[in-house]
Amino acid sequence: MAKSLTTSTILIVDSDVLTTKILGEFLLPDYEVVTSRTAQAAVNAMDQFKIDCVVCEFALRPNNGMELLHEIRSYPEWLHIPLLLIVPWDLAQVGNEQWQRYNVQATIYKTDMNLKDFKAEIDRLTGFGGRLDQGVL
Repeated sequence: MAKSLTTSTILIVDSDVLTTKILGEFLLPDYEVVTSRTAQAAVNAMDQFKIDCVVCEFALRPNNGMELLHEIRSYPEWLHIPLLLIVPWDLAQVGNEQWQRYNVQATIYKTDMNLKDFKAEIDRLTGFGGRLDQGVL
C-alpha cells in the first residue's frame, strides 16, 4: 500500500544545534524536516506545519521533553502524531510508564543511537520509507 505523493514532515526538537543539524540532514533526502531548539518553538512549528512525526530530546533545555510531550498531547488534533523520544540510558526503565501515558511510540537511547537505526525508526513511525518520486514505496 503506497502513501500519497506528499512527503512526510518530521519535527526534530533538541536544544543542541549540532544534533538537530546532523539528524535533519540525514533525513532530508527522504523527508521534509523542521527543527526547533525549544518547546515553545516546537509548538509554534506544529501550529505552522503539518507535522507527521516528532523527534524530541528528553533533556531539552530550558524545559524538558516531558513538558513538551504534555503540551503536544493536550491538543486533540495532535494526538495521532507519532512521538520518538531520545533518552539517556538512566531514564530507560523509569520512563516506561510515563512514555505510555503520553503515547510515545518509540524511544532511542542517545548513547546507543546510530543514524541508520534512527532513520529506520522514523520510516516505521511514518509508515513510509521515503519519497515516491525516488522509487521507494
